[in-house]
Amino acid sequence: ERGSLRITDTEYRNDSIRFPFDEIRRVGEGRAKAFVTIIEGCNHRCTYCIVPTTRGREIYRPMTRVLDEVRTLAAKGVIEVEFLGQTVNAYRDEDGNTLAELLTATAAIERIRRIRFTTSHPAQMTERLMDAMAAAQPKVCAYLHLPVQSGSTRVLQQMRRGYDRETYLSKIAALRSRLPKMLFGTDIIVGFPGETEQDFQHTIRLLDEVQFDTVYSFIYSQRPGTKALDFLDEIAPAEKHERLQRLQEHQKAIQTRRMAGWLGRTMEVLVEGRSKRNAERWTGRTVGARVVNFEGPTAAGRLEQVEITKTTPFSLTGRVAGSVLDRDRPASI
Repeated sequence: ERGSLRITDTEYRNDSIRFPFDEIRRVGEGRAKAFVTIIEGCNHRCTYCIVPTTRGREIYRPMTRVLDEVRTLAAKGVIEVEFLGQTVNAYRDEDGNTLAELLTATAAIERIRRIRFTTSHPAQMTERLMDAMAAAQPKVCAYLHLPVQSGSTRVLQQMRRGYDRETYLSKIAALRSRLPKMLFGTDIIVGFPGETEQDFQHTIRLLDEVQFDTVYSFIYSQRPGTKALDFLDEIAPAEKHERLQRLQEHQKAIQTRRMAGWLGRTMEVLVEGRSKRNAERWTGRTVGARVVNFEGPTAAGRLEQVEITKTTPFSLTGRVAGSVLDRDRPASI
């Protein structure tokens, strides 16, 4: 499934860095979700990014230790785990287990109801991983954050991202063929050195083609120690800000339409706690990572069926329509 892409080689090292995450962390009372780091560092050399310099090359946690932590968390009442890493889908431990094997093994843990992972790199979104995601349904959540950074192949080459526009779109299509309900989020940098208006329009058209549900967009800024610092064709600050505003307005319109499609539907929500803006409401997330603020009797850590009564480009509002799951939880965690 690698085609003509050059996949960066990785290595397992445990001599210089010890994972501080091997000791099981405490989970607060009422918490149903936990984050589990499985990889540190990055082997890619994107020209704008300082992470490989500050974090070093990739270090992988043995899958046996990861699964031990997940089982312990599940015994404490956790029902959703999110695997973390700078390039989480590059995971490969010393026994050759990849993220595909980890997802399969985690899905077999009975009390785990939801599995997420972030952040992924398009170059490591392999057919093998896609098949594992599909096979682990419905536990693998129907949301994937897959940073594209630019919709222009020329800019992607300057960024050294390791894929082009068409390859990225083919990954999205392959995922949707296996997981028709999958929602997507991404990161986009505007104003990268040398980005022309035509390059920017390629990015705008990519938004229309993919129909992302979440976009984190940023203005390019120079970072000492990165290759892009040497690029001479810097974009004027005013032009960067203008492009960012146009991109955000365009994406807001897309999200407005997509979120409106949830009106009147009932969705499964994992309750995270009280809303920060309204203490009389609860907040939580759907399987597709949609934020839902709602009213009704519940408690943090519960799974609820919530009827959606209002939508905005960034969140949903609703009311409890029924409980999905009552969990046996220790009195104090």
